[in-house]
Amino acid sequence: MKGLLKKAAGTLLAIVLLGGALPAKNANVKPNMTAMAAIRYVEASETITIPENIYVSVPGVGPTGEIIYPDKTQYGTHFKIAADKDIFNESIWLYRSEYVSYGAKVSSLDGTIITRIDLKRKGNDGIPEVGNGVLSEAYGNVFKFTGINDTYARLGCTGEYGNSCYISEVTIYYETPVIPEFTKNSMTLGGAISLNFYADLSIIPEENQPYSYVEFEVNGKKQTAEFDPDKMNSDKTAYGFTCMLDSVSMADDVKATLYYYDDEGEEQTITTTATAESYLNKFDESDGEKLWGLISSINDYGYYMQQYLSVHSGKPWTLGTEHKAMGKCCKKALDYRKNFDMYQTELGKKAKVKNIVTADLSNIGYALTIDADTSLVFTIRPQESYKGSVAVTVDGKKYTPKKVGTNYQVTIPGISAHKLGDNHTVTVKTTNGTSTFKASALSYANDAFNNPYDNSEKYAMCALYDYYKAAINYIG
Repeated sequence: MKGLLKKAAGTLLAIVLLGGALPAKNANVKPNMTAMAAIRYVEASETITIPENIYVSVPGVGPTGEIIYPDKTQYGTHFKIAADKDIFNESIWLYRSEYVSYGAKVSSLDGTIITRIDLKRKGNDGIPEVGNGVLSEAYGNVFKFTGINDTYARLGCTGEYGNSCYISEVTIYYETPVIPEFTKNSMTLGGAISLNFYADLSIIPEENQPYSYVEFEVNGKKQTAEFDPDKMNSDKTAYGFTCMLDSVSMADDVKATLYYYDDEGEEQTITTTATAESYLNKFDESDGEKLWGLISSINDYGYYMQQYLSVHSGKPWTLGTEHKAMGKCCKKALDYRKNFDMYQTELGKKAKVKNIVTADLSNIGYALTIDADTSLVFTIRPQESYKGSVAVTVDGKKYTPKKVGTNYQVTIPGISAHKLGDNHTVTVKTTNGTSTFKASALSYANDAFNNPYDNSEKYAMCALYDYYKAAINYIG
């Protein structure tokens, strides 16, 4: 059979590395929360220190650095101070206007309630060191400062317009909701490539935790992962929920929605988004030769399978439209091209061995499926005139094949990357003899490499071989 058994949505090649997972990395996404009725809050604060060479002046004398700069609007002079805190949308605006002598407006993430803002000024000339900002709803979520000389909004400044005012610290006091949160991602290299989402459920009543689950949506398709008490991260602080992926979907957004029940038994949700590619991009050469070799080979496997299957799958699709394109490859196509002879030699060592000894069979064929699971599929084709029995063993064990029309089908599922080169022997006993077919997943890659549609198929088979070798090396 020419080519892979291709699926419309693309394919998946996956590995089990001793049943383990690649290291967890912190999630770099922020949750979107639904409105919640029974949520506890905790008080906290963050202090932003202004560098010595950066100053705030009122009404402003032009940009003074990347951290603080003026932006004149009809309401007066604004100064943006980069906060870079998880609870804020990255900025605080300090300003003077005809309505508020000196105020601040802070954009926070959903659920965080800012209660007070303190400004500490540089210098010591008898003016109060701290100005306390309290919410003034009359001015639209503005914090108006007290303990500050209102004349010219000076904040203890000197000069007619306060243009030598310095601020050394901004402290924001806030209340943040205590909710479950997504903490880390990891990839499981099992019978399928999977992206794991870990969620800290410690604030949920223990008796409610087993009813939590995560709904995933990838490229319009949904799947659900139920709570598993045995599936926790290494330090036992978060539970894992697994999303199965196709190799061509590694750049697609994975939307994860956690459903859980709060203190009052009400169903709540939090949602986050990540991609397998973004997880892979958290690693680099500094993570060690073996791990980086595996990570880069997974990346390149996804990259070159996209190039190949978008054109040669059973139902071709447009890369960048049906699936987001992988952003980079670690090994260039030219690197494969220069080493075609080496790949041909190495894959040739895995060539199939077929021995049909009786006219009872017209053929035994095989194919490699790389969709939701990595499987070898052998098809036994008796002669149309053959009416006798067909007895099958796989690797020495009796096997009951699936009848498909007049043929018999044998499936070997769950082939992990470090076992892609392991041979499987299918023995077929018919009335007039016993035939055998011995092959591995790399046997099929060898056939595809030597009889390709085009170079995109050869590059994909090279990436598959590198993936196998990297997995072997990683396990040691």
